[in-house]
Amino acid sequence: MSLFGKTRLACFYDDKGEYLGKIKFSKWDNLIKTKKRTYNVIREKATITKIKGFFKDKEYTHYNVNNPNPILLDKTTRPILDAEVYNVQLETKVMRDLNNLSKKSLSDLLTPATIIIIVIVIGVSIYLLTGNSLTTGK
Repeated sequence: MSLFGKTRLACFYDDKGEYLGKIKFSKWDNLIKTKKRTYNVIREKATITKIKGFFKDKEYTHYNVNNPNPILLDKTTRPILDAEVYNVQLETKVMRDLNNLSKKSLSDLLTPATIIIIVIVIGVSIYLLTGNSLTTGK
């Protein structure tokens, strides 16, 4: 509980969800008037963000600029995808990727670049094993 009551603010967003500004209104107002438009105050159904402070509490009601009613979020909405179902989908994707990895053969790994690297490594190792060195030391 704050010492000096509540401040009620209406926050406005554009269609992209970008913040445009806020306007202060009282608890008795039924309408919020801006320079160009008028917005309804629906206290029972509106989605309100409450921030508690020591001196003053703040209540933010969110509005879309093109809609005169506040943004209403249904609090009983269930997510489209349950967490358990999502976990099963991730596990099956990992299993599919592992199966595709095991299906690859040696011919998939032998590209022209790897063949050139293998030939160079074999050539240098034969040169060093026959007693020759890469440095000329006298």
